[in-house]
Amino acid sequence: MHNARNILYVSNDSGDPSEGMKQALALAALNGAELTVLLVYPELPKGSRHLVSRFEEFLAARLRDSVDSISKGRNSDETSISIVVEGGSSPPVIRVIQRVLQAGYDLVIKDAEPKIEGRGFRAADMTLLRKCPCTLWLIRPPLRAYDEMHIAVAVDSEFRNEAERNLSLRLLRLADALGQRLKVEPTVLSCWDFEFEEYLHKSQWLGSVDEHPANTVTSVEHHHRIALDALIAESGMRGMYHVRHLRGRADAVIPLFADRDRVDILIMGTVARTGISGFIIGNTAENILEEISCSLVALKPEGFVSPIKAH
Repeated sequence: MHNARNILYVSNDSGDPSEGMKQALALAALNGAELTVLLVYPELPKGSRHLVSRFEEFLAARLRDSVDSISKGRNSDETSISIVVEGGSSPPVIRVIQRVLQAGYDLVIKDAEPKIEGRGFRAADMTLLRKCPCTLWLIRPPLRAYDEMHIAVAVDSEFRNEAERNLSLRLLRLADALGQRLKVEPTVLSCWDFEFEEYLHKSQWLGSVDEHPANTVTSVEHHHRIALDALIAESGMRGMYHVRHLRGRADAVIPLFADRDRVDILIMGTVARTGISGFIIGNTAENILEEISCSLVALKPEGFVSPIKAH
């Protein structure tokens, strides 16, 4: 987000300035970026099609009033803002992704749709998480002032390929930049486990193996932490940060940590197939997304191809 130059904010048409809009305007001004505020609405009934132009003018005027109320007192010369209102027969979230593909936005900001139980994300947001090709920031109302926020970034130092390694580096650099912008110290969160440990305790298959299970577990933890420290060093993080190296499955540990430590913004990657059309959120990421109640910044690996076509 620190180097986003072409930002798309997806409006929820609430009529009032939202937290997402505030962050979109602030980030665009900070980066000197172009900002498009997009409001998509369902297709009007057949008997009302003649009212489309007037309806869109009304929505655009209300959006402009919200933007102006937030921008009041700010030097807006640094930011180019355009208002786009459009309807159509295709689902609104699909049109958002098509806009991204057509205009090459590098960041989409959207207020997360509220859920009654307060956890996870609703269908439209999950579709964006699965299929939007650029960085996505789903924003929930903050629990505290921005200079007191708790930012956490979840990374894994064990890579199956170069794309996953590069994704972890991007996550760390993004957390570093956001932490410096908000003047807070992010937490680097990484989980490790040794699921094979229970088998080591079953001595009947060990034979002449002399290794004590506890030594093996300690070795696994040690090597994982060395790899994590090396990853952080390679990322070049310049600001202050904290490291939490926790044992357990990521989909169990990360939501618990986010709740216990009252994380405001979680930055994480979504594991995907890359270079081909189609996107699968990994089981671990899916489970985490179902359980968190904080704002989310989601990155996809380089080479991701959305299954949605631009036209």
